[in-house]
Amino acid sequence: MGTGKGILDWELVALQRNLRGRYDDEVRRAVEQKFLHELCGPGRDVAFYVGNQAKRVNTFSVLGVY
Repeated sequence: MGTGKGILDWELVALQRNLRGRYDDEVRRAVEQKFLHELCGPGRDVAFYVGNQAKRVNTFSVLGVY
């Protein structure tokens, strides 16, 4: 990601792997479904855990969702 921020969650990586070769809009819909409706949907008590690198202390990546 060009902004220096990212999502490294293993479920996202697995989803991307499963959707390899699909059209961008299909991948976008699948990611939105998984994260906005399932993992972060209404009624869910969601938290993200984040991390950074020692040399980039102001840049964080999402490492997972729980």
